[in-house]
Amino acid sequence: MSFRNLSCALAAAVVLLGAPTLVLAQQSVSDLSEIEDDDLVVQPFNRTVDDLEDMDLENAAGEEIGEVDEVLMDGTGQPVALAIEIDDLLDLDDEDRVFRLDQVRLDGDDLVTDLSNSEIETLPVWDD
Repeated sequence: MSFRNLSCALAAAVVLLGAPTLVLAQQSVSDLSEIEDDDLVVQPFNRTVDDLEDMDLENAAGEEIGEVDEVLMDGTGQPVALAIEIDDLLDLDDEDRVFRLDQVRLDGDDLVTDLSNSEIETLPVWDD
């Protein structure tokens, strides 16, 4: 197999393998819903939904990225993500982006993410 044919085969594999991942991400977001119980404690933060809503999210440099609009649950009722309203800093027109709970940590009284701006731009949009 020539280098050109190998390159084309690899490019095709990336496209084909990437498509299911994108669909899976969209399906998982569509399966999420807002948690209505403000007293529900969200692990790993050990904070209630009410405590988390409207908390600011910062990047590792301490710059504000946005604030928690909603805490989201999966089909089993377990908290799994946060819908963060992104500030104008990222030119995302105040869109809500879905951050999995493992993409955010509590640092004192602040929520922090290590995601870069370009990674945040690729997160799924929350459209409630």
